[in-house]
Parts: sequence; structure tokens; C-alpha cells
Amino acid sequence: IICRCIAKGMFEFLESRGLARPNMTDEELRDLLINKLGLAEDVEIAEKDEKLFVKVFHPTLTDFLEEIMKKEVPLVMCPYIATLIEVYSQRGVNLALHDAIQREYGIDLVFVKK
Repeated sequence: IICRCIAKGMFEFLESRGLARPNMTDEELRDLLINKLGLAEDVEIAEKDEKLFVKVFHPTLTDFLEEIMKKEVPLVMCPYIATLIEVYSQRGVNLALHDAIQREYGIDLVFVKK
């Protein structure tokens, strides 16, 4: 619930700055995360069955993500997660973070569609 509130507020901020808009496509979402917000070198988004898989290559928040994962802090403040949750919510798909896996290239985020 906290993550959804943060996601909505963050997305409203991005909209007010002209960076995001309702009903963004995956390509527009990718452009937002990479080019407009500068959060990663690349992002791949794929859906399979009831899951959404997001590969984040060389995230600019690597130190932040590694530290909070080591300390087992819930990822409610992660801008990737918040943005994805809100964009998919606007499509009528509720996401819940299922796993966050550190990889050599960055991080894999796995969501379950609800």
C-alpha cells in the first residue's frame, strides 16, 4: 500500500513536469527511465503469463539498491518500481514486486500481476 501511494505521488510529479503521461507504452516507459530520468543504461520489459520481468542494465542507483538490499529494507522507495507500478496500474494491471535479483549487469525486477 505504501509503495502504491509513493508511486502515484511520484507519477503525478513526473506528469506535472511534462516527463510522463497517462497510458504510456512500454517504449515510452523505457524512454522515461533511461533518457528522461537517466536511471539506467538500458531497460528490457517482458511479460510472461502472470509475471512482468524487468531487466535494468547498469542502474545509476546501483550503490543505493545494493545497500538497501543488503540491509533487507523493502524497496518501496525505488523509482523503477514506483514508476512501473503506476504505469501498469493505469493500464488496469496491478503489480506486486515478487523478487529483486542482483545481476552482474544490474538488477532483475520480477512482478506478479494481480
